[in-house]
Amino acid sequence: MLTAICLVPLKARSDIFGGDVAVLMQILEQNIRHYYQLQQMIQQGRSADSYLRWINAGLDNSIGLLNSLPIRDEHVLAELREFRSA
Repeated sequence: MLTAICLVPLKARSDIFGGDVAVLMQILEQNIRHYYQLQQMIQQGRSADSYLRWINAGLDNSIGLLNSLPIRDEHVLAELREFRSA
């Protein structure tokens, strides 16, 4: 019985005085607002990703510099290797 109800096409109805247009405009406004919010969130995510990559490159440069120095302390070198692998 449920499938019979779902298969019956329903006719679209509208308000003679244009009341449905206002509702549709509100829906459109909300969707546009959500679109711009999502665009901002995506841009913030890209900026955060770029910033973290920049920090990571700086850390790699620092670790490379420390590896080139004549450090004899194996404890310090082990911590650097552990930090780099993380």
